[in-house]
Amino acid sequence: HAAALWQGFGRGLYFVFMEDPGGFDRLRVGLPAAHHFDLEFGRSLALAFTRVDLPGQLLAHLAAAPTEEDLAARLTGLTWALTARRMNDAAHFEQCLKGASPEGRDLLGRLPVLCEESLAASRRYAEWQARTRAAAISAGVPAIAVSWPQSEKWPPSFAGSGRHEPGALRRQGRAARGSASPHGQGMLH
Repeated sequence: HAAALWQGFGRGLYFVFMEDPGGFDRLRVGLPAAHHFDLEFGRSLALAFTRVDLPGQLLAHLAAAPTEEDLAARLTGLTWALTARRMNDAAHFEQCLKGASPEGRDLLGRLPVLCEESLAASRRYAEWQARTRAAAISAGVPAIAVSWPQSEKWPPSFAGSGRHEPGALRRQGRAARGSASPHGQGMLH
């Protein structure tokens, strides 16, 4: 249950540092590295839940992930938040995504579907978490690292910078399908 506490702390810190993402990053560096994924997951969940109507900000948040682990945490947090928003009011959710490029709309619209499909294929909560994380990574990494449209203002140096290796994240996603990782324990309720 420690992961849920750190995810909650990340959600709370999002509101403290809403206008200063660098402040969040500076604080996170000083906290135990073992909890960085959960902190980023929580921040990303809060960002997506409160700014679903600003899909460009959500896509930019994914694009700015400095490491593979951060990208995985951001995709997972966004997926859980977008799923909740879509389940609550699908028409509003679809309306919110209209401001994104077709590719961005496809990615953000697909994440909740993957989460719901993962739920249908799971028998336990931890299995649902792991399947959702793997599906989000499998969908998000190719969309971000391979075919990101210039209209989303992807930093040109990002795709070839070596900060993300899509194959490695896909391998991590496949591994997560078979077992729950420590990052999925205590997913937010």
